[in-house]
Amino acid sequence: MQSRKACLAVAAAAFGTSAACASASLVPLFVRVPVDPGALADDPSLANYDVYDLQVNISAGDRFTTADLHAPLSNGTYYIPPANDANKVASAAARNTVGLRYLRDDTFVCTPLFDSEHTSILGRSTLAPTSQIGEVFPSNGSNFEDSSDPNGTTFLPANSMMLVDVAWDDFNANMRSYPTPANYTIARLTVLKGSTGTASGRVLGLQQIGVPISFSFVIPEPSAVTLFAAAIGAIALQRRRSGRPLPVLPE
Repeated sequence: MQSRKACLAVAAAAFGTSAACASASLVPLFVRVPVDPGALADDPSLANYDVYDLQVNISAGDRFTTADLHAPLSNGTYYIPPANDANKVASAAARNTVGLRYLRDDTFVCTPLFDSEHTSILGRSTLAPTSQIGEVFPSNGSNFEDSSDPNGTTFLPANSMMLVDVAWDDFNANMRSYPTPANYTIARLTVLKGSTGTASGRVLGLQQIGVPISFSFVIPEPSAVTLFAAAIGAIALQRRRSGRPLPVLPE
């Protein structure tokens, strides 16, 4: 089993899936998750989408504080729900209401436990171009209200729906209580099947103030099977060059 895990790690590096996480108390992860059954029931179009979570593995006693994310797609688009779209996770009451459960698979950022109350949007990411003003989420010109309009009747302009760029934090991180060590979702990226792109940024925890952990992942995330096959190929090439026989890996 250890040999297999080592092979997956080698293949992940070969595919450009990386996170600077040596001795880190927060380790970034990027995983594909199933479309939520309730979300699919309330918006059948989600059958055409794949859902990816940016997660952090939080060491014992630490807390997530801040993150930024720059996730451009080179092909495809992000999902926009039929109504009640937001750039941070919807409240538990909203996303658990029949008819609105598609909000579970909206494209959003959050703090651990999918907490909307403590999630604060700070603006653009550190990877955004200097010309960008504020955060960017997929907009079709009718889903995000323009906060500068006193009448509340206009919406932010439509964009390509191919970029998520944002910085956010848990503004009360030192007072939060949740079990650690554990993995927690801090962003959900729902993309049209066949979409390709990257998700890069940084995360920060209470125990490493001033020392952010960088990450860079690919969309779609290579499956474990793909990674394992790539690792076996890399080992085979290395063995052929050295003249040594291939090892027999455990089942």
